[in-house]
Order: sequence, then structure tokens, then C-alpha cells
Amino acid sequence: MDPPPSNGWRRPATAVSKRQRGKSAWTGSLLDASTPAREAQRFPDVDTGEPGLAKLSAESFAILVASLACLVAVPFLLWLADQHILPYREEAGWTRARQSLISMEGAKWFADSRFADSEVTLERSDRGCEFMCPTYRVTISGSGRVDFEGYRYVCARGRQTAQIDPRLAVDLLADMYVGGFFELDWKTDPRWVDASTATMQLTFGPRSRAIDHYHGDVAAPRLLRDMELAIDEVAGTARWRRVYDRHQFWCRQPDGSLQPLSAE
Repeated sequence: MDPPPSNGWRRPATAVSKRQRGKSAWTGSLLDASTPAREAQRFPDVDTGEPGLAKLSAESFAILVASLACLVAVPFLLWLADQHILPYREEAGWTRARQSLISMEGAKWFADSRFADSEVTLERSDRGCEFMCPTYRVTISGSGRVDFEGYRYVCARGRQTAQIDPRLAVDLLADMYVGGFFELDWKTDPRWVDASTATMQLTFGPRSRAIDHYHGDVAAPRLLRDMELAIDEVAGTARWRRVYDRHQFWCRQPDGSLQPLSAE
């Protein structure tokens, strides 16, 4: 230890205590570390303006932006599919099948083979519907025969028949088969009320299946509605069904004029 001060004695200027020497050494190390190069060595995560550190920050920023883009892209693509802007996988396959028409040779083979009795039936009922939902039944056979049975809120009540191009009938039956009608499966979620019900039954050779589709079921595949519309279009049920115009239901007459739908 340093000797205690006495009268007339002062510490020499060159005499420094151990504590002061340690403090000076620690302060000097901090001063030495103030340069950018030493900061980069001691604190690699601190941006000191050096090129290497700036490049590292840019790479991290790019990774962050890419991660956020992936998080946003997935729900955005699902929203596009829900808005019918982008199709789901089964809808894309159905669209591709509908874009090509079967040849006349294929239609003749279809009619002459074991698929001669193949047919599809669409029945629209008012189960769950509370306001004037049209109810009818239409069947399209592989030979092109169309059988229509109108029940309620349609312009043609009773049985009606028509003949269409067999290629159109065969093409529709084949597309429903290729489009996965027999493989469709989902867990129902009938969330909405006051909606109609459509029942489709496809008989394709030895196989047959019927599907009930409640239009208030939000979990049902949208492909079902596309198939129902295709059946109506191919069968030409518009000639027997009502039309909606000027806030009223009408029936189109053979001369093209419109008559109000009679209340039932």
C-alpha cells in the first residue's frame, strides 16, 4: 500500500496506484475498440457502415420479404379460387374435359357398347327453400333423349320430351365420369338457410351413384354446381323453366314474348 500522506509530503506525479493503472488500461481498451474494424470484430451484429455488414443486412431483409410474401400469397390464392378467378384442381380438370367435344365415332361406340343405358338425372327440389324455388326433374340418356318433368314454379308442368345431338349427351356423361363424379367426397357444413337442393344421379355402365347437394352447404365442392349447370345447358331446360326480369318471374312463349309466371 502507498504510505499515508504526512505533513509536507506529496505523491509524486509519476506515482500511480494499481487501481488507477487498471482503470486507465480498461479505458484505453474501450478507446482502441472505437474504430469500425475493431467494432466489427467484437460486435459482428452492429452495422458500422462497413461493406460486409451492409451486405449481410440486405440478405436478411430479402429473406424477411420473401417470408412475408409466402405468408400473404397462400390466403390470396385461396381467395382467388373462392371468387372463381382461379379454379381448384377438380374444377380445372372438369373445364379441360368440357372444352373438347367427343367425336361422332366415339358417340356411336358409346351407344353400341355396354354404356348404351348410361344416363344422368338432375332433380331440383325445394327442400330447405322457403321462396318459390323451381322444382323439376330432367334426364339425359346416351342416345340424346331428354325427359323433363315439371312440378312447381316452372313454365312447363308435367312431362316434356326432346331430342338433342347424341354427341352432346355422350360428351356430358363422359366428362362427368372423367371429372371424378364417383370420387367426390366432403364433410357437409349446411351453414346457410333458404336454399334449394339438387340431386344428381349418374349411371355410367355398371356404376351408379346419386349425390344430394344442398346449396346452403358452404363445404360442398363447387364442381357440383358446375355439373348441375352443364346438365341444364345440355338438356336445354331453359325452354321449360322461368326467367327473371324486372323483379318478376316470366315464362317465355314460342313467339319470344314473355308472360308472367302464374302463382302456384
